[in-house]
Amino acid sequence: MAPGVSPALVASPNAVTYYHGHREQDSTALLFTESQMNRTGYARLGQGGVNEALTLFRMNIEAHPESLNVYDSYGEALMAHRQYELALKNYTRSVELNPGNASDREKLAQLLRLLAAHTPPAL
Repeated sequence: MAPGVSPALVASPNAVTYYHGHREQDSTALLFTESQMNRTGYARLGQGGVNEALTLFRMNIEAHPESLNVYDSYGEALMAHRQYELALKNYTRSVELNPGNASDREKLAQLLRLLAAHTPPAL
């Protein structure tokens, strides 16, 4: 985490504004590590803060767009929020970045089965 950035700020509603404000000033600024943001996102998810976790994971994707882990984590939070189609897109991106990721390939298969079971037949 950047000097002067507290873990409480990262988990607060002000984190998004703070993050985007600093990124506007310096597009290369990283205010947190991928791991720190992921841990904070999972902590919020575990406390029932699904919306906050989604926001934190989206910020992590913005900061680390080439990391398969950020898409996997966001996908997991989206599943908890029952946003299955968006979760499918994020797990797909994770597998694109690492085709050998058996866990995410299995999650993709689960999501495809789930979506197929809940999709009404075409008329």
